[in-house]
Amino acid sequence: RMPVDAAVEPRRVRAASLAGLGIGFSFIFVVSLNYVATKKEVRKDLSYFQTTAPSEGSRSLVKRLGEPVTAYLFFPSVNEVLDQVQPYFHTLSGASDKFSVEVRDHALEPELTQKHRIRGNGFVVLVRGDSKDDKSRVQVEKFELGKTLETARTKLKSLDGDFQKAFSKLTQQRREIYITTGHN
Repeated sequence: RMPVDAAVEPRRVRAASLAGLGIGFSFIFVVSLNYVATKKEVRKDLSYFQTTAPSEGSRSLVKRLGEPVTAYLFFPSVNEVLDQVQPYFHTLSGASDKFSVEVRDHALEPELTQKHRIRGNGFVVLVRGDSKDDKSRVQVEKFELGKTLETARTKLKSLDGDFQKAFSKLTQQRREIYITTGHN
């Protein structure tokens, strides 16, 4: 209660003005920090998934490619998961001329999906070799991410590891060991 109805309490006015001043200074600090970061071209990915930047190991795997590899991203043209995955693969395609990325829709590419046995959108398919020259030399590795952000959430966190695993299977020769036994 105010002791006098028409009186203004200086304490409340001072508290409100200090709160307004604090908000103003905070805004000025954020704007100046943004200005400095823009001028220095500092970029930091603070996103939840952090899938937009491949690791140094993934980039070195792509740099050492001997023959062409194409990554097919099977997603609709407007998709939240595609928005998270596409920068990752475009960064990798910049690491080597022999690595290319193509975005395809499952419904619009029935021949390609049947050829690589893709049952829907939400897949990443890595294809090594040229199918025009020799179909027996074409190798395919694929992994599923999911069509919606809710289903792909856990797989997007491990995108770099899944890519390295599939890419290693595709590009490195499988080692086999034979053990023979005989008499004595």
